[in-house]
Amino acid sequence: MLKVTVERAREAVTLVCAGELAAGGENGLLCAALGHYGHDIALDLGGLTKVDWSGVGALIALQAAGVYLRLKNVPEEMRRALRARNVEPLFEICEGDRDERAAAVMCAAAMV
Repeated sequence: MLKVTVERAREAVTLVCAGELAAGGENGLLCAALGHYGHDIALDLGGLTKVDWSGVGALIALQAAGVYLRLKNVPEEMRRALRARNVEPLFEICEGDRDERAAAVMCAAAMV
């Protein structure tokens, strides 16, 4: 089961995911992300315990729908899944910890 917690800071929204981003659980993520359409959305994946192709598909569907996501704290299992489908380049993946300022700097540097 996936739990999505919404953290807000000014215009930015962080969706903190914990649990399984797997078949049947991705709907919570889709609804949370679409509910903040138009905002700067960071997706903190550090709390994931399982990822399957449905979870990867949910991320791809959000990108295709125009919901731009910055991925933070991406588990190695998720990175492997993104690489296996050759979709890793579609996402901005930020390195770093939960410190928002440090993560924002790292994300900005990755975009240059």
